[in-house]
Amino acid sequence: MPKLVYGTTMLSILRNFFIPKQGKLKPLPCLVIVLSGIFFGLAFARTNFISRLEWFVYDRYMKAFVKDSKSPPDIIVVAVDELSFQEVGLKWPWPRVLHASLVETLKEAGARVIVFDIIFDRESGDREEDEYLVSAVRDAGNVVLAMDEQETNDSRYTVKQLISPFPGLEEVAAGEGLATLPMDPDGVIRRTQPYLNGIPSLSRAACLLLGMEKTETKEGDLLIHYNGEPRIGIETVSYYQALNPAEYLPDGIFKDKVVFIGISLSSPPVLGRTTDHYETPVSTKMAGVEIHANILDSILRNRFISDPFNSFVLLAFLILAFTLPVSYLFYRTGAFKGLLLVFAAGLFFFAGGYVFMRFLQVRIPVISVIMVVSGVFLLVYLYRFLLGIVERRLILGAFKHYLAPSIVDSLLEDPSRLSLGGRVYDVTVLFTDLANFTGVSENMSPGELQRLLTEYFDEMMKILSGENATLDKFIGDAIMAFFGCPVEDSMHPVQACRGAAAMQKRLRKLNEKWKTEGLPDIRMRVGINSGEVIAGNMGTENIFNYTILGDNVNLASRLEGVNKVYGTGIIVSRFTFKKVIEECKGYKNVPFVFRELDSIRVKGKKEPVSIYELYDLKENVPGRVIDALHLYEEGLGYYRKRQWKSALSTFDKVFKTIKNDAATAVLAERTSRYVEQPPGSDWDGVHVMKTK
Repeated sequence: MPKLVYGTTMLSILRNFFIPKQGKLKPLPCLVIVLSGIFFGLAFARTNFISRLEWFVYDRYMKAFVKDSKSPPDIIVVAVDELSFQEVGLKWPWPRVLHASLVETLKEAGARVIVFDIIFDRESGDREEDEYLVSAVRDAGNVVLAMDEQETNDSRYTVKQLISPFPGLEEVAAGEGLATLPMDPDGVIRRTQPYLNGIPSLSRAACLLLGMEKTETKEGDLLIHYNGEPRIGIETVSYYQALNPAEYLPDGIFKDKVVFIGISLSSPPVLGRTTDHYETPVSTKMAGVEIHANILDSILRNRFISDPFNSFVLLAFLILAFTLPVSYLFYRTGAFKGLLLVFAAGLFFFAGGYVFMRFLQVRIPVISVIMVVSGVFLLVYLYRFLLGIVERRLILGAFKHYLAPSIVDSLLEDPSRLSLGGRVYDVTVLFTDLANFTGVSENMSPGELQRLLTEYFDEMMKILSGENATLDKFIGDAIMAFFGCPVEDSMHPVQACRGAAAMQKRLRKLNEKWKTEGLPDIRMRVGINSGEVIAGNMGTENIFNYTILGDNVNLASRLEGVNKVYGTGIIVSRFTFKKVIEECKGYKNVPFVFRELDSIRVKGKKEPVSIYELYDLKENVPGRVIDALHLYEEGLGYYRKRQWKSALSTFDKVFKTIKNDAATAVLAERTSRYVEQPPGSDWDGVHVMKTK
């Protein structure tokens, strides 16, 4: 049982570490994801598949920058090719006297070193011919002969045998070297082994004879810097031409050069043998003798390709050094920019790999780095996607019931707007309350009350959501909502007024319906104010509520209650009134009918505020009523100027059109009192509210 608890606890800890409840992207879990991606990427980079891709890119680089290479001036190849077979007219193996003649000709032509990539491992059977070759090699004094290593495999054992020139010839050779060419797993020859079991390679033996390298027995692979395509990268002539250079070749072509002699045929000279052709980075078919010549060129010009990142430690360092900074950008940017970064990194490394290899002779593992960067990109953004799902669920769960769908969609696009804490927004706040609902509810059963309120709230919220309102809370039978955040919208005062008018209209329809169901008639009061508030998620990391705070919120609440005094349905502050005019580009374009009710000082406030009744939409108000409302405002002007009789006379005119206008009755009654008992000289026309 403890193990189960422990395991469950560990699972919970890991889940909370990587996927916190708020779905927030945090640096430490992201770093763990990145390092995990790098670790698995490094492991995958050592696989045969990635290795083949690396060498494929390496080959393309090599082939690209050797196109315009010039043949080295100190190396030449004499090829036993098809033309030579045609001219010589003999089957292979050719008489040893022919090779002896070539050695003499090359020595006479000034060849510095003569290298045979042909193994004379057995005597020919013609003693005179063998002695002729031995004599020519001895007299030349600069001939390097080829050796080979043959491996015999059996189910029980493996035997390696060194194949050397026959004794008489081996004794007179100036040097010997292994002609064996190590082949990569994909069948391409890219490297050479300077020494194998202490024996130099054929090219290294030639170099030793040149006196350009100290005798050593250091082993290890070196990447060959090929100089070009077959017969182009290394100057090549046919065997028959070399036998008679005076007739076929320019003067001095062999002077002071290292001459490699070897087979270069499309088909094997003897049935059952190979053609001695191999695939290289610059060609799918290059003669072995040309490969040896390229190796010597790399030695003489000291331009082997360095491969430091073949070491796992250095490869890991390279990948970490490049991937970590790029991963930080993945952490900071979106998926599209991250993808652009991957492409940029790919281009950077492909270009950098080419530059390093061509100009610095250093191989960069391009595919491994790009693969790790791409893998980390996928892991980071998959992780961010999973966090996004958590965050979307959080937002949907927390806000779908009291935010308009369009606002929820906006928040899903930019969840950062809902970080814990608040910031200043310019909003319009709306409060509603049902008039005398306590008394009404006393005469209703709990089931009837619940049904009525549910239908009422449902219908009101449909209207508010349609105007992009954010529901703050239900307070009993009251509603608190605001417009203009968390998604900013300058039309928030118009949306609030339009929503309030639509709510009153819908309530009238509901009352007609409820009357047929035996339910009581209810009235709603609305208070609206605009201004700056602090809006945000208030609470703790785990328990919070998106709400607004500030003095402007309190004023909207007070204005809802002021409706009781004036018998109105919707009261807006001067601040909302002005913002509506601004958003509508002038009073003429305002779709509502407003009238200024009064200037009041709400309880707890020193500064007065002018209040306006939102009567209805213009399209719903007859012209005569609008005229009557203007008369009310005219009477209000007389009232403020202490012209009591003129004010009363004007209010009487209002009653002729709107007989039971409660607001006019309130101001007329107050004016009548002032006729009998005028206010003091400090009276400023502001009515002080005694209650909230």
